[in-house]
Amino acid sequence: MRISLLNNLYAPYHVGGAEKSVESLAHGLVQLGHEVSVLTLHEGLSIEVDSGSGIKVIRIPLRNSYWPFGAKKVRASWRKAIWHARDFFNLGARKDLVHALGEVRPEVVHTNNVSGFSVSAWDAASRMGIPVVHTARDYHLLHPNSTLFGDGKSKEELAFDSRLWVAGKRPFSRKVAHFVAISEYVKEIHLRAGLFERDSASVIYNSVSAPDADYCPALLEDQKVYGFIGRLDPSKGIEKFIEAAKLRPDLRWVIAGDGRSDYVDSLRRSAPSNVEFIGKARPSSFFAQINVLVIPSLWAEPLGRVAIEAYMHGVPVVSSGLGGLGDIVKDGCTGFLFDPFSVESLLGAVEKIDASDFNGLASNCRIYSNEFTERAVATQYVDVYQKARAKF
Repeated sequence: MRISLLNNLYAPYHVGGAEKSVESLAHGLVQLGHEVSVLTLHEGLSIEVDSGSGIKVIRIPLRNSYWPFGAKKVRASWRKAIWHARDFFNLGARKDLVHALGEVRPEVVHTNNVSGFSVSAWDAASRMGIPVVHTARDYHLLHPNSTLFGDGKSKEELAFDSRLWVAGKRPFSRKVAHFVAISEYVKEIHLRAGLFERDSASVIYNSVSAPDADYCPALLEDQKVYGFIGRLDPSKGIEKFIEAAKLRPDLRWVIAGDGRSDYVDSLRRSAPSNVEFIGKARPSSFFAQINVLVIPSLWAEPLGRVAIEAYMHGVPVVSSGLGGLGDIVKDGCTGFLFDPFSVESLLGAVEKIDASDFNGLASNCRIYSNEFTERAVATQYVDVYQKARAKF
């Protein structure tokens, strides 16, 4: 089958988990023998094509006023408003996509994060007679900040600004032949907003790559090492991680990742001596240094890809149960859940880890990880593509 995957970012652009998941899916589909092309954005001024790795990557210029992805510069509110107004239905992006789709002639278009392309991507493909599958990997269709999080708390999904935002996208969502969400939470929140159709909706979790060939698990000593990896941002609950470290000076705590320099500096100043900042790290390098992953997210993570990466490395997880994390962190089986707004709850989960059969938890993680291999997830998507083609 000829399949075009569309996502606003693709390697070498890596800002969040979505682009990693799309890249992983592309490789999984190639493993199954399908012809895969990727439609993505770049900062250049013209369309560029790269055919390396057996995947044709078509890089399309962003037809908007500035490049917002991964930017650490704070933009004025009026500039953001203009950017989002253009992104409501981007005619320039639609024109580029019609040209690109005419070149690759896919049998199905699978859109993912459409910010930068806009919902014009659905219109372009459907008008060309190509069925569209869409995967929601964040909350962009529900709110312009894509996270439903602000001012230190989750936003109401059906607040006035969200309802206005969704209203403009709802009619175009009818052009999607099949809707996929990366967790039950994400599926239900989109369906409640009136986007897509329930009888053509599925849940498919993200896939992740296998550990590096030279990966060696951290030694399990008397005191376990607890770690956090990801974007250093207030929504991630890192302050609670540091607060827990202060209350358990007998344990070693490791933080991997980066973020805005002023915020990272404030974290470093507040952290006790038993917290180590190691900067950005490859997953296998990070998991080789810890025994337990901590996910203290204050926002409803759409899934929590990092938990699956931990399972692939045989590392149990203590996690917030918000959003999609409640789907994949099996309390008492692959780790333990806690209230991210309570450091006492986090420390309670740490105590449960200490009192549990740790090797049994690690074994459960490795077994569960088989559901998230590139091949397993790609196989599920192929079934969805076939349903979309039959419906269309």
